[in-house]
Amino acid sequence: MVEIREMLVPAAIAGAAVAVFTAIIDLIPVVSLLNFACCLWLMAGGVFAVYLLKRGVGKVKLKDGAIVGVLSGVLFAVIETIFSAILMLIGIGANLAAIQQAFWGSGMEAPGLVAIGLVAIVFLFVVNLVFGVIFCTIGGVIGAKLFER
Repeated sequence: MVEIREMLVPAAIAGAAVAVFTAIIDLIPVVSLLNFACCLWLMAGGVFAVYLLKRGVGKVKLKDGAIVGVLSGVLFAVIETIFSAILMLIGIGANLAAIQQAFWGSGMEAPGLVAIGLVAIVFLFVVNLVFGVIFCTIGGVIGAKLFER
């Protein structure tokens, strides 16, 4: 079995690559629908992490593939949530006047946008973490099987 410290760099590279890729893909409306195609990008990230690990250590077992997949899924969740939070803040900032005017025009009090934003970010992190860990792990196992020779 490969040591965890040897898995960190491949997992970080793969997790960051998938997070950046999905953040860019999310900006393109039609292409962002591909994110729902069985979380293909996340599984590709798991396979990529195993590929990088195999280049560094040689032989990779299924268990190693699963572990590096979990690690890349966790790192994906952190990085993707940071990107999404930044984009969310930019979007809210650009539309803040319109949002406030819509609430004032309806006679309702505007909710705390900061509180709503924080709840949304925490929810997004949990969703990213669950999907990232599940699908990157699947990709890691697939990658370990592909590269086991």
